[in-house]
Amino acid sequence: MNEDGRPPRDGDGGAYVRTEFLERVGHELRGPSGVTLGALDEMELALGDRASELSSLFALARRGVRRVTHTAERLQRTAWLERGNVAWVFAPVDFGTLLENAVRDAELLEARRGVMVTLTGLAAPSTVCVDAPWMTLAVAELVMNAIAHARRAVSIRAELTDRGVAVSVTDDGAGFTGPPPPRFHPPRDLRGLGLSLSLACDVVIAHGGAIDLNVPMASDGHGAHVRLVIPLREPASVPPFDVHAQAPALKAVKR
Repeated sequence: MNEDGRPPRDGDGGAYVRTEFLERVGHELRGPSGVTLGALDEMELALGDRASELSSLFALARRGVRRVTHTAERLQRTAWLERGNVAWVFAPVDFGTLLENAVRDAELLEARRGVMVTLTGLAAPSTVCVDAPWMTLAVAELVMNAIAHARRAVSIRAELTDRGVAVSVTDDGAGFTGPPPPRFHPPRDLRGLGLSLSLACDVVIAHGGAIDLNVPMASDGHGAHVRLVIPLREPASVPPFDVHAQAPALKAVKR
């Protein structure tokens, strides 16, 4: 601590702010969110048969609270990545099921009226060794980003390649323009925190995979296409991950 009791700061904003502070903020958001969801459940039970009349309002309220909870998770996981102490737990999972769960989570949080999301899964079960919660979150972040910027359509397609399982996320929005600002620098978009794509990149690379945010736009000048590849490998072969050492590899394009 400094003489005034404040945490020390370094040239890029302070390690405390990027790690412990983010984790504390996430924790503070989770508590009230859980209480609010519990209160909504109790209110719905108390209304009995009349609850159906307010079902749309209950659904809207729950979605709002879940978005706050997701923001808390995003902040906490970003802090863990920055600190470099993620305890990865790799285990065999069916990637098709993981992908379905990720798309479901994304739609639950980011669904927009008038935007159609389509998923084309793998033709057969494919087992990959990943940390399922982290990878589910990473894929969901990519899908949510696509939904948020799409005009009418988002498509997710998975296929098995000689490099592993490949997933393409495509939307018909404005597309990507220019390199992304570094993490914790102001995002170009007025919405959001500018953390989602960085988080997804970090997770994919930590699994020994690859992610390309620099896929050319469609011929009509609209749309963004993100492609990630997760190798079919044993957990022991996944290399150690340092978010700062990998930072140069995350250069891509962003909206």
